Amino acid sequence: MIYKRAGNRWTKVSTVGIRGKATITDLAGPFATKVTAVGWVATGGGHREAAAWRWGGKGWHATDVPAGVSRSRLNAVSVDGGSAFFTVGTDNGRPPSKRALILRSR
Repeated sequence: MIYKRAGNRWTKVSTVGIRGKATITDLAGPFATKVTAVGWVATGGGHREAAAWRWGGKGWHATDVPAGVSRSRLNAVSVDGGSAFFTVGTDNGRPPSKRALILRSR
């Protein structure tokens, strides 16, 4: 579930566009129409793929993630004033010395 606060009230935000097996770990945005969510989607067998979505038009839209590798996850996101976002996470499908991910969208 995703909620937003307006004034003194919390209201539920639609999750249309986010896949059912997704785990959202962080949300960020400079303002409400530029919110990005990151996390991962379970793909079966204990595997997962990094995933990101952008808010727009009363729903979420999948955003390409270059780290769409098995057993990866994104844990935090920061959005600048433009359209780019930065995210960090781990990819357990890589050797231990290369598991840390720092990604920037284009």
